Amino acid sequence: MEKAKPRKKRAIAEAEAKIKELTHESRDLASKAKEIEDAVYDLKTVNPNTKPKVDTRTPEDLMNIIEAKVLEVAEALALLRRWVAGR
Repeated sequence: MEKAKPRKKRAIAEAEAKIKELTHESRDLASKAKEIEDAVYDLKTVNPNTKPKVDTRTPEDLMNIIEAKVLEVAEALALLRRWVAGR
């Protein structure tokens, strides 16, 4: 294989530098395009016509719900204890 002549080495070096420059430029432009696209297109699946869900329960309502759940858990634990004791 013959050695590259100085003129060819210079041309190769210039071509590699140009490739590096264009690669960098293309990445910058792709990044800018992505930023623009993200800013323009908001692809959330949100219906703008829906009414917001508001919790209208009073603190007393919430305490009653909690108390009912405590009783439910107590009954489930009692059942579980009877089941474990009968094994």
